[in-house]
Amino acid sequence: RPLLGETMEQNFSMKELYSFEIIANSSFNINDRVFEKDEVVASPGMKYKHYAPNTKCVMVYSENADKMIKKINEITMQNKNVLVLAKEEHIEKYVAIHKWSLGNSLEDVAKNIFTFLRKADKENVDLIIIEGVGNKGLGLAITNRLIRACAYNYIILKDE
Repeated sequence: RPLLGETMEQNFSMKELYSFEIIANSSFNINDRVFEKDEVVASPGMKYKHYAPNTKCVMVYSENADKMIKKINEITMQNKNVLVLAKEEHIEKYVAIHKWSLGNSLEDVAKNIFTFLRKADKENVDLIIIEGVGNKGLGLAITNRLIRACAYNYIILKDE
């Protein structure tokens, strides 16, 4: 879903993002197809709901780091009480009062992101903005989980 009235295009190499819900612990629904509890699915991530914070969050990504930082700072300035979660190399470039480093590498981000989202819920912020990590290698798995955790609130900035 677009945020703040922007147009976005998904340029990730994911075939499809699935929405699903657990139905009475015995079956679940993916894109209007009901799967039984023990039925095999294409990937484990399709079967179980991943952690999503109670606080509204949005993921922002661009291959151009300066463009991504600028957009995150714009969103920060338009909202009150924002928490930014970003890679260590960019953290000081953000204007948010609350900003946490997810680490230096994709491995650090993968290890820290859901712990930090749980902690963020306890911080009483109004919005969590997460710096995206791209779609290469481990980044694709992280991005897929973040899109779900953000309830499909994300912005992908195209390089022009």
